[in-house]
Amino acid sequence: MEILLNELSLSGQFVSEDDFVKQGLTPFVTLISTIKEHPGNIILKRQDFWQSKVTARETIHDIFVGKSSRINDEIRKSKTLLAALINEPFWENMRRHNAPDAYEINGTDIFDSSIAEACERDRVIVSFIHTDFSSTNLSVLKNKKKLQIDNLFNSGHYFTVAKNKGLIVAFSLKNASIFTRTSLIEQGQTVFREILTNRYWYLDNLHKSHYEVFDDIGNHIGVADLLGNVDTTKQDPKKTIKI
Repeated sequence: MEILLNELSLSGQFVSEDDFVKQGLTPFVTLISTIKEHPGNIILKRQDFWQSKVTARETIHDIFVGKSSRINDEIRKSKTLLAALINEPFWENMRRHNAPDAYEINGTDIFDSSIAEACERDRVIVSFIHTDFSSTNLSVLKNKKKLQIDNLFNSGHYFTVAKNKGLIVAFSLKNASIFTRTSLIEQGQTVFREILTNRYWYLDNLHKSHYEVFDDIGNHIGVADLLGNVDTTKQDPKKTIKI
């Protein structure tokens, strides 16, 4: 699936670097990590995406390459992942939207933007938190004809979009349609609650080859393989988690 980064969702809306990290960077990194787990996905962006404004004065480049990147732990931890977001592939190198076609969103001309380019690809974009792009579905007018664009800003919506497009999506605790993140930590791993059953899951941090699964009061019920198949014969009564 071709997914484009929406540079228009960075317009200097964050009041400070800390605000960007808390409100913008954390959910964005989680989403991009989920997308990159599936090798069939390609993330495209404009060549000048790195110039997009994060705050009134700072750009993406300033945040991740400048002095602040050596100070803020969250930014430092995200640098490896996000470095790819200012490098190829750029959609301009294989451009698909061209004049005289016209593209508008909410009455604004968006020709030469990633949203316009997405109209000619799989119609999926990734946005930072922004008041103008707060809906999971955006209406774009191409030559006055309405097109629908999926606007991703959380990993749960990504799984829904991928499923709707008929893609094979690997089992993941990050699938918000199946699991919710809890504040519990076991073996250094986040514990997730299965919405339908209220069972609790976390990835075994030693082998990373299976999940430990517990019932709704924290008793161990077995292990699951990486496809999510639970084996109750491997129940260990000595294992519990505190709910």
